[in-house]
Amino acid sequence: MMDIGLPFNKQPIIDSYSYHANIVAIISQYEDLEPWIYGRFLRLAYCKDNNYLDFCDGDYFDYYRCRTMYANGSRYLAEYRNYPFLECIDMTGECASQELVPLLTACMNDGYYAIIHLDHYFIAATDVYGISHKNHECIVYGYNLDKQVFYAADNFVSGKYVSIEIGFAEMEKARRASEERELKRAMKVRVAEDRQEEGININGIIKKLQEYASGTDSSMYGIITGFSEEGGFIHNGFQYDWHWYEHADRQAFIYGVDIYSFFIDDLREVGANRSKIDLRRYHTMYNHKVVLCKLYHYLTSKSFMQVNRQLETQLNELAKQCILLQNIVLKYNVTRDIKLLDVLMKYHEQSIQQEQAMVQQFVGGLERSGSRCLFV
Repeated sequence: MMDIGLPFNKQPIIDSYSYHANIVAIISQYEDLEPWIYGRFLRLAYCKDNNYLDFCDGDYFDYYRCRTMYANGSRYLAEYRNYPFLECIDMTGECASQELVPLLTACMNDGYYAIIHLDHYFIAATDVYGISHKNHECIVYGYNLDKQVFYAADNFVSGKYVSIEIGFAEMEKARRASEERELKRAMKVRVAEDRQEEGININGIIKKLQEYASGTDSSMYGIITGFSEEGGFIHNGFQYDWHWYEHADRQAFIYGVDIYSFFIDDLREVGANRSKIDLRRYHTMYNHKVVLCKLYHYLTSKSFMQVNRQLETQLNELAKQCILLQNIVLKYNVTRDIKLLDVLMKYHEQSIQQEQAMVQQFVGGLERSGSRCLFV
């Protein structure tokens, strides 16, 4: 039996959006890359232009900064990604011009994961199969020749990040339909063998936590920071020619704990219109709290800070609270019971002070341990 499955975490701690989950699912299999995850997912921003809460860090990934690329005469956009520990090779042209099954199986044989957009309409294991089109980024991490299937992960069912089997014929149809709807970049990636070890950046963690508590972001995520001599844009040495919403500035984003004040106002509007609440924002909040819990345990286990049971309890309670909020949102979306919105707003009012106090304790613990150094 020809069965190939690359190392892959089917339940990554970041799973609200596939373009984050796909990378975390790969690198969480490597202990030396663990610190990168904790440093990467500490910032949150609510993007008012497309109405969703996301992890923002302009040093690593930026959906808004893109290079215009072409494959077989068709245009697509390649967003800014900065993963120094990964080999990332564009294969959009190959996907468009070659048979997909031999191309993808060759990737797996060489140890590469394939990150590609597929139309879920053509995939039987998804919740929109044969019902509606959904062009979304997924990752392919293995295959079975006897069963004629690929192993892939994405937000395939009810928005949940899950692993499924996709038949070879389904894969071909789903990619071709995706290309016809809107050509999206396809990449093959693998962890570089000659990568440098990712140290834990204590100063960077302190800075990001403090910015989270003050509702600021110095990474300039989504914001135009400079123009190149060629007439395009430049950010962290990345030259690009396409910026989503070209006049993007800080007015387009809400950072850190300031999101809670915005959510309170937004919930009032939701109540007035009896509209649905986007559950993803609450799952992203939960992902964020899990990262903080994992970061605390990592730092204490490595003696970068002393054990603080009060802080540990705070972090666990914040994560549990996010689960409760998700359940309230699910119930509201079914019943449209306005009283549930009052419960959500009360939690958001409390969250600002709770999380600012948590950050103060977290940063204080690092400072008292004398861990303020760049990389350790």
